[in-house]
Amino acid sequence: MAFAKPIQVLRLRTLRSVSSEATSTGDRDLKPRGRPRHPLISTLNPLLVQPGDYMDLSGLKLKRIAFESSDMQTIGKKPSFCYHVERKKVPFPDQCTGFLYYHRAPDAAPLEGSLRFRLATHSPPSSKDLLLPTGMPWQVLLPQLARPFYKNLTDQLLRDDLVTPQQISRCRTLFGTRDITASLTLFRLGQEFPLNLGVARTLTVVGESLQTILINRLLTASVDKDLVYPFTGSAIARFEPSVVDGRRIVHMRITKLVTPVVCTVPNYRGRIVEPKEG
Repeated sequence: MAFAKPIQVLRLRTLRSVSSEATSTGDRDLKPRGRPRHPLISTLNPLLVQPGDYMDLSGLKLKRIAFESSDMQTIGKKPSFCYHVERKKVPFPDQCTGFLYYHRAPDAAPLEGSLRFRLATHSPPSSKDLLLPTGMPWQVLLPQLARPFYKNLTDQLLRDDLVTPQQISRCRTLFGTRDITASLTLFRLGQEFPLNLGVARTLTVVGESLQTILINRLLTASVDKDLVYPFTGSAIARFEPSVVDGRRIVHMRITKLVTPVVCTVPNYRGRIVEPKEG
C-alpha cells in the first residue's frame, strides 16, 4: 500500500521532532500533569503525533485510551491493552513512556500491521519500540485490532487512512475470534519470531487460509530412545527460502541469541547442532 513506505521511513524523525519540541519548551508541554486515567489520543499516525499524545505506562497492568475524534456514543467505550509475558498479564516495565502508533513494514503482507509503542523521554529520544522479554516488539496485530473490542482503535486507523475497510473485513473473515499470539503469527517469509529452544512452539501462518506449524521437531533429538531438547536458551529466528540440488526448500536461521544456549545432554553429539547467531 502507498502509505506503508513513508510511514516506515519517516516515523523516527517525527517522534524525534516531538521530543525535541518538548525539550525546548519544557517538560510541562510534553508530560501531562499527574497521570490521567484515560488520556485522549489525537492520532495513531507516527507522522502526526502531538505532544499531548505522550503517555506513561510505567507499572500499569491495564491501559485504557480514547480518541479526540471519537463520537459521543463510542467515546465511553475505551479499549484497553496490556503487557503479556508468556501469556500472563504483568505490569508494563519501568520508564515506559512514549507514544502509541501504527507500524507497517515496507514489505508488509496485505493483513500485516500492528499497534506499537515508541519509547521516548525528555532527553534525546530513543529510536526503539517497547520490547517483550523475548526480544520481540510489544504489539497488537491488525487481525486482533479488527475485533469488536477494539472498534474505537479500528475507527481511528480508518480515519488516519492507515488501514482500509477491506483489510478490516478480511481480518474478521479469516481470523474470527481465533486466539493468536502476535509474535508467533507469520505473514511472510523472513519475518522474525521468538524461539525457546527447550519448549514446543506453534506458529500461525497467514495466507489465503490459516495454517499452523509445530516447530519443536526442528529442535528435538532422540537420546537413549527418548525425545529430548538437547539445548535450552532463547533466540530470535526467521525462515528463509533457498534452493538445494534443484529443490526449493525453507530453512530456519537464528538471527539473535537472547539468553545463553546451554546443552542439557552430557557429551551430546547428536543431529541438532548447537544454535548460534547466523
